[in-house]
Amino acid sequence: MAVDNCTVSTFDLVANVGDTVPAGVVTLVITHNLNAILDASEFSIGLASNPTPNEYVGGNVSSQVNKVVFSNNNNGTVNASIHHGSFVVQNTNDILIDIDRRPEVVEGDGGVIIKGCTDPTALNYNPAATHDDGSCQFPNDPHGPVGTGVSVVGTGVVDLLSDLTVHEADIKIPNTKDPSYVEVNINAGNKAKFDVVLKNVTTGQTYDFMLGNFDPKFAAGGLSLRKTDRDGYTNIPQDRLYVNFPGISADTKYEFYIVPMSNDTVLSEVVPTELNPLVLVQRNDTDITLALTSSSNSAYWTIASSDVSFTDRPDKQPKSYTKFIWPRDVVTQPLLTPEIMDGQPGYKYFTLTANFTASPGGGNPTKSAGMRSSGAVETDLSVPSILSGEDANNLPIIAPQASISGLETTFAANTLTVTGLFKIDRFGSYDQAYTIDIDNFITLS
Repeated sequence: MAVDNCTVSTFDLVANVGDTVPAGVVTLVITHNLNAILDASEFSIGLASNPTPNEYVGGNVSSQVNKVVFSNNNNGTVNASIHHGSFVVQNTNDILIDIDRRPEVVEGDGGVIIKGCTDPTALNYNPAATHDDGSCQFPNDPHGPVGTGVSVVGTGVVDLLSDLTVHEADIKIPNTKDPSYVEVNINAGNKAKFDVVLKNVTTGQTYDFMLGNFDPKFAAGGLSLRKTDRDGYTNIPQDRLYVNFPGISADTKYEFYIVPMSNDTVLSEVVPTELNPLVLVQRNDTDITLALTSSSNSAYWTIASSDVSFTDRPDKQPKSYTKFIWPRDVVTQPLLTPEIMDGQPGYKYFTLTANFTASPGGGNPTKSAGMRSSGAVETDLSVPSILSGEDANNLPIIAPQASISGLETTFAANTLTVTGLFKIDRFGSYDQAYTIDIDNFITLS
């Protein structure tokens, strides 16, 4: 396949033979030749695996490439972020990436759907557009052109293509707790003067685009760092900035905004400002665990530590490689042994144990234990309180979900063993500990 009807930008790396190129990310921009609006989901890498939406690992790429991630821009183009490892320059070689695109959506007459202004009298008329997207701009409009954020009186018109206008500024928060390399997307006129500010609200630090880190010198109460002005940092292109997000151990909030540095620099309505910044939250992974517990008779039990633990991204739904049905149909389903189930994404075939002591420490009355005939059942799994609303970062709270099946229970020689299948349906915004209460099915007398 190929990138039909699209143009992909190129990136030249200047290095000497023998130089070591550090691992990093190179971003290519995919643009439709007729200005149609593209979507990241349209693109893939030939023969690559697809572990998460719009992310491709391996496949038809050069050995230096670890993965390719597609993402949308606000202007209808798509970024292809090429994550490469470090490598030694042996010769002048191209790094090849096989980018495929699914066939274009067509109307009944066979024409490609292109969104834009279809009014010939508008300032931004697009003769190639087939569907009007409401973006038309007209002279003498008292409200000004769409998206300028400027009120125009009389016949004055603000030109969206002005050299003094910052049209767009955006950054995507990494969907990982690990260190990440992210591009800042800025679309501005070549005469616009402005600074780019990225603050870690949680730590109070501000990002230093020269040093490539959140500098502790610029913590709360210290200096304010806002710097990518071309006049100050001549070696940093204002329209191509990158951020090295550090790894996190807790949810972290950021603010991103643009500051005009000249009186004639204009920010469009969609550009975040210091008074109305773009607020981003980088979420930490959350845990889901399962263990035995005794709510009323814990002194009589020695409960072995549990190894049933899952960690993943909030709101992620694990998917299994094989479709399992539980309870299984013995006619159509194979024997679901622990070896088959254990290790499947979101599945754990568990064994939990506890030992009963008739008179622990000699300080308690001597008791005997007996198990009800049914042993443990699925309803013995604790049902934790479900949180709702918003968290401390004003994000919707996502409740974790899990279930158990196929429970089997034995109690012999004062040793309790509970086995079964633990399944994670969704990771939530917070850690969740599920328990099976021994006192539900073991009675003491």
